Amino acid sequence: MKIYDLPMSMRNQKFAEHLGNKIGKFVEVDQTDLLIPSKTVKIRVDCDLSKPLRRGLMLRMNNVPTWFKMKYIKLPNFCYACGLLGHVYRCCELYDARVPEAELQYGAWIRASPTKKKTKETEKEILQERQRLLNLCGSGNRVKAKGKLNFEKSMGADMNID
Repeated sequence: MKIYDLPMSMRNQKFAEHLGNKIGKFVEVDQTDLLIPSKTVKIRVDCDLSKPLRRGLMLRMNNVPTWFKMKYIKLPNFCYACGLLGHVYRCCELYDARVPEAELQYGAWIRASPTKKKTKETEKEILQERQRLLNLCGSGNRVKAKGKLNFEKSMGADMNID
């Protein structure tokens, strides 16, 4: 699944595990998503498929509830009314022909668009660029290296996570 709009201070392995365990059982995070600035972090989570899909995750940041939307990769057909896999809306107990699909709690929007598969060369290029930036920082140049974050510092008194 993809989690959208996480601040850079929360884009690290430890926080990805924390998110994954809030959703289900964390399996892995796409490491290249942590190294490059983007809107999403891709994680793999084992979820209980007998429960409705989660549309997002509410976290408290600076004592303010913040909603992070989630989208699912390779999601099969599911019900737009109840959020369960195994049937579609027209076959659901909650089906009401008078309610248009656009007004339901779920929709096609919960499916993540297919992403370009990262090759070993792409990952290598990303790691080389990160190392180049880190070397520039270490040599006294005034360049900030994106991606080098400290989870413990970012989770200080100003951030509470429920």
